[in-house]
Amino acid sequence: MKLANLRFLPKVMGLRDRVAVISFIAGIPVCLVLYHFHPLQSVITQQIVTPLIGGVISIALILSSIVSYSAAALREKRYIIPLLSPLALIILAVLLAAGTYLSTRLFYFASYYLLLGISLFIIQILVIMSEETVGATLWEKATYESRGRKEPHLGDESSICKGVFGRKIHVCKGDTILGVCDFIQDGRVLGEKIAAVADYMVYISADRPYTVIEKEFKGCCAKLYCIDCFTSVYGLGEFAQADRGTCSYTPDPPTIRGLHLTLREIRRRIVSDILFHKDLAQSRLSKIERVRLEKELVSKKAKAERKKNVWIVYDSISSLAAIFDLEALLAFLIHDTNVDKTIGRNTLLLMKNGAIAPGIASRLESFCEHIMDIRLENTKIHVRVSQSIDMTSSKDFYITI
Repeated sequence: MKLANLRFLPKVMGLRDRVAVISFIAGIPVCLVLYHFHPLQSVITQQIVTPLIGGVISIALILSSIVSYSAAALREKRYIIPLLSPLALIILAVLLAAGTYLSTRLFYFASYYLLLGISLFIIQILVIMSEETVGATLWEKATYESRGRKEPHLGDESSICKGVFGRKIHVCKGDTILGVCDFIQDGRVLGEKIAAVADYMVYISADRPYTVIEKEFKGCCAKLYCIDCFTSVYGLGEFAQADRGTCSYTPDPPTIRGLHLTLREIRRRIVSDILFHKDLAQSRLSKIERVRLEKELVSKKAKAERKKNVWIVYDSISSLAAIFDLEALLAFLIHDTNVDKTIGRNTLLLMKNGAIAPGIASRLESFCEHIMDIRLENTKIHVRVSQSIDMTSSKDFYITI
């Protein structure tokens, strides 16, 4: 890394990283004061130096073993990297503990950085556990409960039947479309056509910041909500995080559970806007409105979104697969598209042709109602329908841009 790029470091540091750096720096003057006054001079003798060093080394070895085990068990670098900082502090404590042979005053430095390293290590392990176990368990529980509560509603026609596809194919509210493209940009043009006739659109991006998407969809009829998975992973501090209260989100870090929670928050905002014309990020609901909103969100026969045209666009599955664990992403998509059937939201999944293994692509196709090959040709979008539940659909047609 170039030294000039260090100026971007504060922008990419998370809250825990900032706390760790501040604690590290704050420890220096504290330990220097203790070093100078040496309040434990009568307690710390050469007789306890050897056991002290042995204890610190033992702790470091145990925590190193936990890191190695975690790496093998989780197989995800994003979980292991945050553990390296507290482990480095513990190694520093080992070196300082060894230095107590020369000066017992270094005991204060060794103790401080050992305790700091252990604290940060435990906090990070708890975060990993909540993400991989507690969070996953809660997510699965909510998934199974929602399946029991929801009832599929099929048959209502989506606005894109006429407004985008010219009635060449019948798309119901709740249907999922898989758009396979040689160039993802071709599928994005289809997304823009859908946004021109939809009421609300949730756009999930993995290779473009939200600012680019907002500019691209400016002027579309749909109210746009963007979930930007690009900035936190690939932004390197040069792209701004979305401000709280706007219609864009930049999860940090992007996880499946975080994606699920963000989509839930956006759904609350959309339903509130439909029912009361109020954005929850800017307006407060009355007690009666809050009760009505909650009933709508958990109802077996939710109607608010079915009265409108709500679309979720994943741009693209090929790019998202590089950020999320593919198995977890597939499980989530199966869950989310099934929920969409019950509330009338539509989903467009964009996928680059050949970018995903055939077995995974087949699993994606298994829960989609319509599978299309999309190609941009001059001023038209060429659509070839490879599979569809609409047996009367045209197999090959063009959409004028």
